[in-house]
Amino acid sequence: MTLYRQLFIGTSIAFLVLLVLLESIYIANARFYMQEQLTSHAQDVATSLGMVLPPSLADRDLLRAEVTVNAVFDRGYYQSIVVLSTRGEKLIEKNLALAPASVPVWFTQVFPMHAPSAESLITKGWQQLGRVIVTSHPNFAYKQLWRTSIEATLGLIVLYVLSLLAIHAFLSRVLRPLKDIEQVAHAISERDFQQIKTLPRARELLSVVKTINSMSAKLFAIIAHEVKQATRFRDESRKDVLTGLDNRRGFEEYVHALLEHGADMTSGVMYMLQLANFNAFNISKGYKDGDVLLKEVADGLRVIWPKQDMLRCRINGATFAVMVFNISREEAGRLGESLCATVGAIIQEHRTPPAVALGCGGVYFAGKKVTLNALLAQCDLGLLQSMTSGTGVSLLEDIREDEHVKGAQFWKHLIVDAIAADRVMLLAQPVMNFDGKQKMQSEVVGRLISAEGELILAEHFIPMANRFQLTPAFDLSVLKQLFEQMVRNDGEGVVAINLAISSIHDSELLAWLGAVMSANPTIAKRLVFEFTEFGLVQDRAGIENFVADIRKLGAQFAVDNFGLHHSAFEYLQCLKPLYVKLSPVYIRELRDNHENQFFISSVVNITRSLDIRVFALGVEDASVLPLLQELGVEGFQGYVNGGLTEWV
Repeated sequence: MTLYRQLFIGTSIAFLVLLVLLESIYIANARFYMQEQLTSHAQDVATSLGMVLPPSLADRDLLRAEVTVNAVFDRGYYQSIVVLSTRGEKLIEKNLALAPASVPVWFTQVFPMHAPSAESLITKGWQQLGRVIVTSHPNFAYKQLWRTSIEATLGLIVLYVLSLLAIHAFLSRVLRPLKDIEQVAHAISERDFQQIKTLPRARELLSVVKTINSMSAKLFAIIAHEVKQATRFRDESRKDVLTGLDNRRGFEEYVHALLEHGADMTSGVMYMLQLANFNAFNISKGYKDGDVLLKEVADGLRVIWPKQDMLRCRINGATFAVMVFNISREEAGRLGESLCATVGAIIQEHRTPPAVALGCGGVYFAGKKVTLNALLAQCDLGLLQSMTSGTGVSLLEDIREDEHVKGAQFWKHLIVDAIAADRVMLLAQPVMNFDGKQKMQSEVVGRLISAEGELILAEHFIPMANRFQLTPAFDLSVLKQLFEQMVRNDGEGVVAINLAISSIHDSELLAWLGAVMSANPTIAKRLVFEFTEFGLVQDRAGIENFVADIRKLGAQFAVDNFGLHHSAFEYLQCLKPLYVKLSPVYIRELRDNHENQFFISSVVNITRSLDIRVFALGVEDASVLPLLQELGVEGFQGYVNGGLTEWV
């Protein structure tokens, strides 16, 4: 029960007891007053009759005396009036039947009232003629007391309701800071370092609020500092000092990782730009003017499609590269035109001799497995052709296909037939802790099997599945097999499964997944859905909605191939994945690369504060395991544990 309810109930009960006590005292006093009034009334009437009856009794005119008594008795306020002689004989007797009072019986039992009697002597001079006895009727008093009780009760009920409203308003106002404190404390426990904006007036609560705000600010500052440090050291090795763009190392590592784990990549374009005759410009104008020109070119590249997630790089000297993923052929052509127009305009501003010329060559790919070397080689050839033409216009070509590579239609039919025939095999690779004895989870992936029974590698069919929008159907087939086996073979281990970004927008897959997870809550709690960092950056809003839905059903979410994108740390606090898997880029040659060691250590410090675990991905050398453990990594995955095996 909340503090508000406890205080509200306690205060309302205390106030109710007080009102009941007040009404009880009020009714008791009213009853006492009515009782006294009955006694006084009986005595007054008896005295009055004692003064008016002597002439009638002295003349022994009982008829006149009875008329006098009737005039008083007929008013109805008396239970009886008796006139007695000096010898005690009843001369006149009037009685009113004791009719039930027009009030509840229980009321007369709780507040009983007695019928008081009063008497007076009847005298004429010094002669005593008799006496009169008057008894008041209590029904009238009961009516008055009942009406008084009803009116008092209604008034007190109205007062009680108004008091409850006042107590509610008061407690809500006083305890509102406690609700804010509770919400912020819960947010901090979820590693969301919020601030309490409304400051309470109560000194004690104000002190608590200031303490919580201070703690939240300090924790946020610590994490922000760690993020800044990690980003700075990463950028030092992967950023060009002069232009601030990615350098060749950063560019190649990022592109190679994306091409290697390209489940969410359907297409892409790479452009290479070079400033011809730049060496002569440097010699003639000086290195300072040459640096100014390079910076202006870099700034020009930044303003082209600023909302697009574009990789911009200075390869070396006066050579730049630009790469964009998931883009159509027409958009790629427009991008080349924008690049040439922007950089060409910058060159025109420095057109004094020796003149600098622009060359721009590009290569477009879609639905194909490509390598970085192939892209660079064809871009370089297009760049030379552009520079030879001297027009300053971009040349864009499609990636050349190997003569031995099968055509697109072949792959389309193979994928469709394999999914329809349920020729999908589940393979798994474990994530182990560093003692090598405990399996922390299994990552399950799907592979197609050809009609001849051969296993088809993902790098061969995934690009074509993306090209023909067959990835959701493939993921759905994998999920159906996964749930079928998990239902049939009850287990307890955590199972991770990768989903493509296109799959989380497929209505059939989402409907099926929601239904089967609702029907199997125990299995749902064992699942972790992994998304690549590239996919998350491409469609953050879609992933946020999907993650919110699966968490309601008990499943979790994680980030695969983490640490490559410049916004790697921005989404951690918002999405709070269960864990992140470091990109293999940071694992290779880790022992000799102190920059990667520092970056991993910083990632661990940041994620530990957010209650996010860190695993190493693509570990192939067992000698780096002690170093990874020393850096704070909790588990590892890769061929050091063995290759992919059929999952059971």
